[in-house]
Amino acid sequence: NIVREEAPWLAYIPSSPTSGGAFENPNGEQKGDCHDWDADYLLCRGRFYRYVSEFGFQALPHIKTVEGYTEERDRNFNSKIMDRHQRSFGGNELIFKYLIKNYPHPNGLENAVYFSQLLQGEAVKYKVEHFRRNRGRSMGTLYWQLNDIWPCTSWASIDYNGRYKALQYFAKRFYSPILLSCEEVGYMQNKPYINTEKGLINSERSARLCITNDTLNDIVGKVRWEVRDNLSKVILSGEQEVEIKALSAKYLDKIYFEDLDTETEHLYFELNVGGKVISSGSVLFDTVKYHEFKNPDLSLEVEGDEIIITSNAFAKNVFIDNIDGKIILSDNYFDMEKGKKRVKILKGSPIGLTVRSVYEFSK
Repeated sequence: NIVREEAPWLAYIPSSPTSGGAFENPNGEQKGDCHDWDADYLLCRGRFYRYVSEFGFQALPHIKTVEGYTEERDRNFNSKIMDRHQRSFGGNELIFKYLIKNYPHPNGLENAVYFSQLLQGEAVKYKVEHFRRNRGRSMGTLYWQLNDIWPCTSWASIDYNGRYKALQYFAKRFYSPILLSCEEVGYMQNKPYINTEKGLINSERSARLCITNDTLNDIVGKVRWEVRDNLSKVILSGEQEVEIKALSAKYLDKIYFEDLDTETEHLYFELNVGGKVISSGSVLFDTVKYHEFKNPDLSLEVEGDEIIITSNAFAKNVFIDNIDGKIILSDNYFDMEKGKKRVKILKGSPIGLTVRSVYEFSK
């Protein structure tokens, strides 16, 4: 009533979530916005909310941030101090439930930090990319949350000390105005439990690539995909010329991979516009914990304001850090094929640089 009296030209929505200003089904898919807090992110592909205004997944902050509020005796995932610095009742248990479903058992707290941040990034990415592929039916996402008000395990993508979690880098990629993403079908979509009853197992291995164009311009380019082994050798490939209208999304035809070895092979894909790769990615068809990665033997070289990363194999979630954990790069926690990749140093010092991937953290 006050808004109507003071500013009658403004629309007033009494709540979030809401079903178009009413409350009969505030998390419904037909109208209004939604808060999607289902931790099992794999289920999202069957949902088509109009606008997802709140969702997320927790992760531990950077190990240096954890060291700031713990003594050495407290640096255990299940310690009392770690529970005290948790923003959600039962939050650590929920993280660990999904962590052990997807990643190798973390050997120590630093490994738990890394894998929890990958889990957070993948969970939010999985949902955002699904909704962006269905542009027109789903028109927006806002993940909870950007930053923290105190040092803790939380949903934030930037921790209390300003250190980036993996999600902050993931978000830069999955919110790119022009996005090539993949709707894969593999082990996790078919058979989430290794001892599924006989007759319920679907062995499909497939991918549907989709281009989302959130710019005001039509784009013309070429999509290329490659099935590669764990040493980045190309096993199978294909390409297609594409034209995507402004403010639209377009699925390409589904590709089936009947002979794909899920434990040693992965799919790489890229969108090339004007001779430049503007979006790329890779997907596994099994869980990270079951995949047989080769030692990428990662190395770094600093050249001005750039870091050159060299890998001798397919490397998943390459993580570059420095002595104080405060370096900010143009990209981090990324997948890379055998070869070299350059990233820019945006903030911080290249002193005490380290580089590791899933392979190193699994040992």
